[in-house]
Amino acid sequence: APGGYTVTLISTTPYCSGTGTLPVVVEAKPIAAFVPSSVLGCAPLTVDFNNTSIGGVNAIWSFGDGGVSNAISPSHTYVNLGTQDSVYTVQLIMSTTFGCSDTASVPITVAPGVQAIFSNNGIPGCAPLDVDFTNSSTGAGSYLWDFGDGATSTAVSPSHTYVNTTFFLQTRIITLVAYSPAGCSDTLTQQVLVYPTPDFSFVAQPDSGCSPHTVTFPAVVGAVSYDWDFGDGSMGSGPSPSHIYFNNGSADVQYPITLIASNAFGCADTTYDQVTVFPTPTAQVLVAPLSGCHPFTATLTNLSTGADGVTWSYGDGATSDTAAIGHDHTWFNFAGTTATTFPISLTATTLHGCTSTASTQVQVFPAVTAAFVADSTGCSPFPVDFANVSSGANTWAWSFGDGQSSTATSPTHTYTNQGLIDVPFAVQLTATSSFGCSDTASFQILVRPQPIAQFTPNTQAGCEPLAVTFQDLSIGAATLDWDFDDGTTLNAAPGSTSHTYTNMTGSALFFDPVLVATTVHGCTDTTTSQIQVYPDVQAGFTVDS
Repeated sequence: APGGYTVTLISTTPYCSGTGTLPVVVEAKPIAAFVPSSVLGCAPLTVDFNNTSIGGVNAIWSFGDGGVSNAISPSHTYVNLGTQDSVYTVQLIMSTTFGCSDTASVPITVAPGVQAIFSNNGIPGCAPLDVDFTNSSTGAGSYLWDFGDGATSTAVSPSHTYVNTTFFLQTRIITLVAYSPAGCSDTLTQQVLVYPTPDFSFVAQPDSGCSPHTVTFPAVVGAVSYDWDFGDGSMGSGPSPSHIYFNNGSADVQYPITLIASNAFGCADTTYDQVTVFPTPTAQVLVAPLSGCHPFTATLTNLSTGADGVTWSYGDGATSDTAAIGHDHTWFNFAGTTATTFPISLTATTLHGCTSTASTQVQVFPAVTAAFVADSTGCSPFPVDFANVSSGANTWAWSFGDGQSSTATSPTHTYTNQGLIDVPFAVQLTATSSFGCSDTASFQILVRPQPIAQFTPNTQAGCEPLAVTFQDLSIGAATLDWDFDDGTTLNAAPGSTSHTYTNMTGSALFFDPVLVATTVHGCTDTTTSQIQVYPDVQAGFTVDS
């Protein structure tokens, strides 16, 4: 046991003895011990040695592969360039300052190393991008490929197709893990640049319409260059061109549209669409006549072609969809003072809604209204004042019905009736405007006959009292009104009458009797005569007796 000891030597002879002592110190023996971080691994294998010895101050390490170290807790890297596992015995000698020592050893097993090596032909390109991988790894027996897009493979030298449906460049990291049969592995990464797939499409808007049909083509997301073939022999470029399509035939025409577009990485795609262009009808209208007086009627003739229906607008608020080739329409200009123009439009329409419009116009001159006011019945001679209340006219033509006429605006005319019965006269006014439009108003005037008042006194002069018999010679009278001019009057039926005149003066008196003959309709005639009445003669004498 370690510690301090005294050694005693007793020496004796047959006769004598002697004793000697010597102190002896026994040092404690060190205990060598260590713990490696790994006792089994793949080359290159780095092992950390943790020295757990007790009592030693000096360390001598021998790693079993020729490597040595005097560090207390060294690290060492083992390599194995062979094909089999190598076992290395690690030895630790711990010693004290007095030369006491102890040895500990541990075997380390190192499997051969693996090196992952591969190449690929994936130069940067447009998706779908086919890439072939060539595996040149050493020391491996199995492989795991990660293509960086979620796909994997355990093939030795696989191929893989990359897709990129985004609008951006994608970098795919390829990882190869090579495994040895002992479980050793090595990892190598590379990258492949994948350009976006040029999967372009477009929709022509609108994709159908009437000729001329304008189409605006939309920009395609992700495209930077455009080559358009509009299908009608025209080409274009740019992201949003507009193009006008025509159809001069009678049937629908479809134009195939081709777009070859490229993205920013030069990847190109070809896409297609089509546009249908409907034929447009041709509207044509004939109107005859084109002008006239109110109310004005014209015949409208539809000469349109390629239409399935028509709509008429006459300019006066009226419309029609008549399919007749020809029809009439009447326009009015009641209160105007000038000619009114009415725009006429004919819109021809197809089943696809394609339209064409033809326009013309008619001119309607203002309405002329002939009208007048006059007394309708009177006795001959009957003076009539005609009040002209016509409108729209500036010249007048009167026909009075008795062979007389006038161009005055509001004339006066006297009618006579020499007969014994009522006589009607048809009055006509023709009013004419400056446009040549005219209207006629008619009116009947009834002229009643005038009676003929006439009488003959049986005497026209005589002495007072003078009895005069008036012989009635009137014609057509219903009543007679006598005024004897001496203050006496008489209303009587037709027939003779008598009257006695007196003269109380001293000279002759003259009386003018008047006869007014009146018909049943109130028509009158007057006549007069003269009566001379002498004063009464008083005979008287005296006798000189």
